[in-house]
Amino acid sequence: MDKAAVCSTSRNTIRTDLTLLLECLKFQMKCPDLQKQALLAIHSICEKREDTVDILREIGGETFIYNLAKSNIVCSDVKETALFTLGTLAESNVYCKNSLCRKETFVEIAKWLMKEDIPLTLKRVSVYLLSVLVSNNKSGQTLAQTTGCLDILLDLFRATFPLSTDATLRPTNATQTNQLWASVSSALCGCVNNPQNDEGQSICVAVFPIIKVWLEQITMPRTEIFQPICSFIAMTVANNASVQESFSASGCLNTLALALVRLAPASDTSLLSCQLSVIITKTLSACITDNSTLASGLSQYDMVTHLFNLLASPHLDPEDRLSVLLTLGHCTEASEEHQSQLVQCGGLPVIITLLTEDTSEEVRKAATFILQTCKEAREDGNVEPLTNLEAFRSSARELLHRIDLLAKRQAKENEDEQEDAEPSASTLPPVLPLLLQKEENIKTIPTAYKQISTHMHVQAGGDNSIKSQTVKNVMNENELKNVSSDLRLQGCEMSKAGKIPAKKHSFAHIRCAGCVMRFEEVTSRTFASVQSSCRHSCDIHKVLQEATERYRTRNCRLLFRRQHQDVTADSKRVSAAEPQRKWKNCSEVRLTPMCKGAEKRRSSKKLNVIFNSIDLIPRPPRSALDSSEKANLLKVNM
Repeated sequence: MDKAAVCSTSRNTIRTDLTLLLECLKFQMKCPDLQKQALLAIHSICEKREDTVDILREIGGETFIYNLAKSNIVCSDVKETALFTLGTLAESNVYCKNSLCRKETFVEIAKWLMKEDIPLTLKRVSVYLLSVLVSNNKSGQTLAQTTGCLDILLDLFRATFPLSTDATLRPTNATQTNQLWASVSSALCGCVNNPQNDEGQSICVAVFPIIKVWLEQITMPRTEIFQPICSFIAMTVANNASVQESFSASGCLNTLALALVRLAPASDTSLLSCQLSVIITKTLSACITDNSTLASGLSQYDMVTHLFNLLASPHLDPEDRLSVLLTLGHCTEASEEHQSQLVQCGGLPVIITLLTEDTSEEVRKAATFILQTCKEAREDGNVEPLTNLEAFRSSARELLHRIDLLAKRQAKENEDEQEDAEPSASTLPPVLPLLLQKEENIKTIPTAYKQISTHMHVQAGGDNSIKSQTVKNVMNENELKNVSSDLRLQGCEMSKAGKIPAKKHSFAHIRCAGCVMRFEEVTSRTFASVQSSCRHSCDIHKVLQEATERYRTRNCRLLFRRQHQDVTADSKRVSAAEPQRKWKNCSEVRLTPMCKGAEKRRSSKKLNVIFNSIDLIPRPPRSALDSSEKANLLKVNM
């Protein structure tokens, strides 16, 4: 209850203050300074406070300030301050914006902008009010087109360019001209996008030729010029294929790409070059999104390499890393030439590092997208594709043959030992090595293929060198000794297991070897060997033996098939440009994740849906005046 009372008291206090300020405006018509102070006080009270603007509208303040702004009897300073205050009210309250968004208001703004004898400050606040009315407002964009405000903005955009040598508008204060040009650029962005306006975008195509000239004139990095131009380009071409084609046909796309080629190499040493490169990268992303033809054309500038230089810059903001990655994704998705450039410049390890170590989920998604677009990349000319698969198969057969010889030798030793120890059980050991041989075969072949696929890119000789190196990698002498010891140990255990007490031999015609042995002595390893040594198995153990054989046969077949697919897939992802030391730690990582089913190529539209909440293009400020510009304008009005 106390809280409600406090809120009510505060609201009444604000209403009283606004009423007094409004009375001051009405009864101090002959005192411009007091009117300016009253308007600035209303601005301070209502800025970013929607409920306060509602109170002002209830007492008629919005209508009075609008009439004051278009009045011919007030001085220019009061008119400027009134327009500035109206912009603040509309920006803070959507209902105020809707009430001001009518044809009459846009006609008045057009008149103020077309006059050549009015101060630049008045033009600037008029542009600010127009920018607020068209921002996030489809009806405001339409009114800007029908009343001619959009055409007037385009004329101002051409005339007030800071580096223009034939500008029709030549004020003595160059700083205010630059600020007016930046405000006009922001207002144009609001007229063509957010929400997207295809008709407005088509109208703005007319300034593309002059933008090409501007980009060629900018020799020194200047953020205050690049930012407005790139924001306007990005908003104008975004999600509009015809406008993108017009932008490319005018030569602007090539000029913009050359600007990035010029700035990106210096991004690792210059913070300004890095910032401008990010701005241009975002703009290029908007120009080639959903347009594979334009994206493919950028390969002539070795664009992927320059983007990776930017990605490796120590000055790159982590928040801008995503924009660079998405531009890379658009390029690699568009053409195999971009994919080849990515492999040649050593980009795959960088992308994998981002995928595995970056803390941002969006960055990891973008890295995954890039790797998926590279799955169809062709191998570089210096990298020999895996065409001689039979050589690797013969290497695997050689390994199996050596294991077979080892198993036979061990079997012979076991036979000799068994004959010396117990002649009656001499039939058991010969079966054991064969079964162990099968088990080792199943385990060894996948390992052989795995090692072959991992180390294949370091083989430079013919089939003989490949075979010898493969054998050396897969099984050296120590491993053969380990296998030999394992076989000998298991053979001894089975020999012991085969010693059935003599007093139980009388039950052999009723029960098999698995029945007469103790439970602890029959395991999953020894069961198959014991049963194979028994001529007659009981019904239970016979069923178990058949099930075991079916399980082994099926798994062996699946395992061989899976490993064969891995060998074929992994062999197509070997890079010639990357030294062996960079790939040493990545032997178990699949560099190009495979898409399943019909998902052979993820479209960039799907990528945009994933990252639709992230600012991926160089957007202008929310209004034509940012906080610092508003502060400067307040100083002028004071």
